[in-house]
Amino acid sequence: MTVRELVSRLTETRNDAASVDEVPVTIIKPSKGWVSLKLGDLWEYRELLYFLIVLVSALVAVGLLISGAFYFRRMEKTFADVV
Repeated sequence: MTVRELVSRLTETRNDAASVDEVPVTIIKPSKGWVSLKLGDLWEYRELLYFLIVLVSALVAVGLLISGAFYFRRMEKTFADVV
């Protein structure tokens, strides 16, 4: 069944006055080969990229701070037993 047949069936069921040729049809085709990186889009949204980098680095810093506190607490108990 072709796209035009589907469109004609839809227009018949809705009782529209539009003909098949007036209905817009969008055909989406897959790209061939490697998809480009679209560096222009990346450059356009560079502020968002900067924000995401700062956010991720802040989350990593907080995670290291918390894990370091737990590590220091455990080592402090271990060394207190030795001394």
